[in-house]
Amino acid sequence: MTKRNPCKYRIEKLNSNGQLIKEWTRGYIQERSNKEQMYLVSNGVGGEMDERWVDYQDVKLTKDRWTNRSNKVISKKSFWTRAK
Repeated sequence: MTKRNPCKYRIEKLNSNGQLIKEWTRGYIQERSNKEQMYLVSNGVGGEMDERWVDYQDVKLTKDRWTNRSNKVISKKSFWTRAK
């Protein structure tokens, strides 16, 4: 799991009276589906059981943009030596 796109997403919980309450929770977006207007959101703990598809309207991106870049730098020399 990559913690690349931080966000807040809305989940529905039951309170003690049995009523549905919507509240915002922190998480990380793993994938997006533009065709179905959905984000695959993980809460950051790990495991596939914690991932869920959430509608675009119920997600707020923390950085206000989608990022795919990682902060890991790969040496360009390694690409050159593999190509030989």
